Amino acid sequence: MIRKDDIVQGLRELGVREGDLLMVHTALSSIGRVEGGADAVIDALIDAVGPSGTIAMPTLYIPSITSGEVFDVDQSPSQMGKVTEAFRKRQGTVRSVHPTHPIAASGARAEELIAEHVRATTACGEGTPFTKLIEWGGKVLLLGVDQDRNTLLHTAEDYADSPYLTPRFARYRDPSDGQVKDITLQKFPGPHRDFIGLDRLFREAGVMRTGKIGKAVCRLMDAAGTVRVAVDALKRDPAAVLCENPACADCVRQRGAIRRKELAAEDFTLSVRIDEPADFEALSRELWGFGITSIEIGTELLRQLIGYGLERSAKAVLDSGLSVTAVDVSGNKSIGDAVKFAAQVGARTLVKSAPPGDLSAGRARLEMVASAANAAGLRLMVRNNSTSMVNTAESTGLLKELGASLAFDPAEFAAVGQSPFLKVYYHGISKSLISQLYVKDGWFDGELAEPGFGNGEVKELISILRCRSFSGPMVIWPRESIARSCRAFWELLKAM
Repeated sequence: MIRKDDIVQGLRELGVREGDLLMVHTALSSIGRVEGGADAVIDALIDAVGPSGTIAMPTLYIPSITSGEVFDVDQSPSQMGKVTEAFRKRQGTVRSVHPTHPIAASGARAEELIAEHVRATTACGEGTPFTKLIEWGGKVLLLGVDQDRNTLLHTAEDYADSPYLTPRFARYRDPSDGQVKDITLQKFPGPHRDFIGLDRLFREAGVMRTGKIGKAVCRLMDAAGTVRVAVDALKRDPAAVLCENPACADCVRQRGAIRRKELAAEDFTLSVRIDEPADFEALSRELWGFGITSIEIGTELLRQLIGYGLERSAKAVLDSGLSVTAVDVSGNKSIGDAVKFAAQVGARTLVKSAPPGDLSAGRARLEMVASAANAAGLRLMVRNNSTSMVNTAESTGLLKELGASLAFDPAEFAAVGQSPFLKVYYHGISKSLISQLYVKDGWFDGELAEPGFGNGEVKELISILRCRSFSGPMVIWPRESIARSCRAFWELLKAM
């Protein structure tokens, strides 16, 4: 049986001192059998900081966050454990008016700590009890819980302006007049984090001490130092507190937000070529995790979509929220339907693989497609193909005569033995012809490879085009899977 005095002694050994401002997260069951239960834990905490100290605890009411339920500071219970609810209901405890992150406090600076919380523009940032904890030299106590329960780490995300933080609408009853009021909180933290991964950094930085009280492993942390270390980690890697689990939809989505912010700083548009039949809503969710919101409709997919019906297929694409950078009409006998579909999904460009065989026949075919595109106000890009009339740097001159541009396919240039960067781009082609780059790698023997792992010199091409503020699409051409090729692209970009 753990007694109150045992807990006080454990807190002293851990480093809690009289006069401390202490933000506490605790799990009663982690301590073991406590004589007096939750109230004994609270009494021990208050005794440890003394009359000049202050105890605070987050007292979140989950429905006000997840379902928009009205928060009532007096009636909405804390759902952060038995100790927090007992603390909230104790005489002398005050609670901040805040619909998502209310703080209960007791002690010398309790009223000052919680004042004006609801007027802050974010839940955990400037003007909240969390930033006061930092500014006043406060500490965080994790009593039998890990860093994933450490609400102060959301303040670090706020300070770092993490790209995945979003606005959140919330409602509360104002105790001053009894009226239900609405607020919009900026930079609201999401549901899942991998704060556990920061534990090592806190130990190494010397901002955290560990010990045991009963069976509970405890962490006592300097609030200012904790946030400093976490912000530094987020500056080095904006995804520092997101997990790597591909099955975690929350972290996948939030990584996507980071990548979208990175892409917003680029001049090019990142797209993915889709050739197989697709559930566009599911595809949109998958690409979202890679920061991608655009696709190119490939030849086989276009054929099937036209077969399903133009209106129905266009609606499926538009409803998914995906934009279409181009539609590939290669091998499509009905150019009219392809042009109509492109217009319906908002694509401004047609792609046509250079035809094989006789030059005059191929030229006539390209002229016909170019004419149809021009009539519809669309641009035509011609993709080089190793078995076609446009397969080398020298043969791309034809495109100037046709008024078309080049959809640069590095793998197809490599397949005819031409180094796509050193030979085709750097010495052999008019750079003004390039209006799109396929992120598609391959070997000199014609076999495809993941981006950066073949003879396609994809990394070099991406890099040099970025140097020129290239504003066209860079289109990932999946090899084995969309996810694998997208990850390969991001690894290339990270290495630049």
